[in-house]
Amino acid sequence: MRLPRLEQTRIALIGSTHFPDDKQLYELPAVANNLKSLRDIFVDPDFLGIPAENCQTLYDPATAREVDEWLVPLAQESDDLLLVYYAGHGVLGEDNELYLTVRDSVQAHIYRSGVPFTWVKNAILNSPAKSRILVLDCCFSGNVFSLMGGSADAALRQVDIEGTHVLTATGPGYTAKTPDDQPLTAFTGQMIELLKSGISDGPQYLSIGYMFPFLERSLVSRGLPRPHQQTKGTASNLGISRNVAFGTEVGDLSSDLDLFFTDPSESARPRSSSSMSAKARVQQLRKLYPKYSPRAYERLVAFFENEGRPQDVQYVREAKARHLYEDAPISQRIAGWLFRVLVGYGYRPFRLFGWYTAGLLLGTVWFSAHQAAPINMDDHPVWNPVTVTLGFLFPVINLGSGGMWRMEGVNQWAALLFQALGWACAVAAVAGFLKRTKDRD
Repeated sequence: MRLPRLEQTRIALIGSTHFPDDKQLYELPAVANNLKSLRDIFVDPDFLGIPAENCQTLYDPATAREVDEWLVPLAQESDDLLLVYYAGHGVLGEDNELYLTVRDSVQAHIYRSGVPFTWVKNAILNSPAKSRILVLDCCFSGNVFSLMGGSADAALRQVDIEGTHVLTATGPGYTAKTPDDQPLTAFTGQMIELLKSGISDGPQYLSIGYMFPFLERSLVSRGLPRPHQQTKGTASNLGISRNVAFGTEVGDLSSDLDLFFTDPSESARPRSSSSMSAKARVQQLRKLYPKYSPRAYERLVAFFENEGRPQDVQYVREAKARHLYEDAPISQRIAGWLFRVLVGYGYRPFRLFGWYTAGLLLGTVWFSAHQAAPINMDDHPVWNPVTVTLGFLFPVINLGSGGMWRMEGVNQWAALLFQALGWACAVAAVAGFLKRTKDRD
């Protein structure tokens, strides 16, 4: 799991509160607080830290056209994460489409005064963003998941966008709640509370997918509508906020880690401009946490990721792996040493080329001077030191010389040595690939 690239991320917050042309559409003053609270979280470096200009708010738009003309160009600016949020009234039209209300909306003529949900869908669909998140806090928001059917509650299946996660305040046919005595709507209020408090023992970053069961349990326990979600692709795994409760089990990391987030000799300079090396920061971390603390290392990784220093990220991850194996039993320490030497814990896969090349050269030299006897003379095998060595280095690949020679004495031990090197490199390659994949997630 990772945070999005903040410069390439766009967040669109839309809210409607006043509906003067239709008295049946009651006012929603809490929506204004929703927008402000969400924006404060997304621009706060302690949570997401998106540049303020990348988090746009459209408050009380007058017409559907205003929403469309505002949202479409904003969606085109993102090529990493696009998050679209709407809070207001949702109205089902006679055509079974969900309409989002604006200031001029009238229920009796919603087809011409509301925002057709397909407009929002098309803006998201046509965005170049790799991941898209849509959050709807309105009545009947769950109807965007429904298939056309026989019930009056059914509507068109309007959400089917690859790489998109959709979160709604209600299920099909249900209305949302806005408690009179609360400053925020029920659904958004619980989501904001979850973001602000964090999830203890949770991951470093909070994604919509990870938060959903906690949000669902919190809302249902209060007798509020059950939220719904739908995801296609990996959008649900992208972090939208740092988990402020992350690392609490190893003490107050925020104060301790500040010691190496900023070089003391550069205290007058902004944190992001500090030139203190990753090696020095890791040394300080080891002093603060002599016992292995994975979350302390991940906090430091996140710091370097946000500063755009991938080489330092790699250095810290390798240091984390070294620290882990130091406290392991002797057998695991030996395996860890091999993992480090062969592929740098998965972060230096090109070392394999060097090991295979060295093995091939050494084997070619050795077997050139130590020819083995053939097992069956009638086959007339040709001794080739290169293919013989490759056969031992890649034991699962039949290169045509395997099983043809009688390896005896010192040759037998040499063959076992090259086979061991081949298997060790293969296992290290697979383990390294799996580790890198896990780190990216």
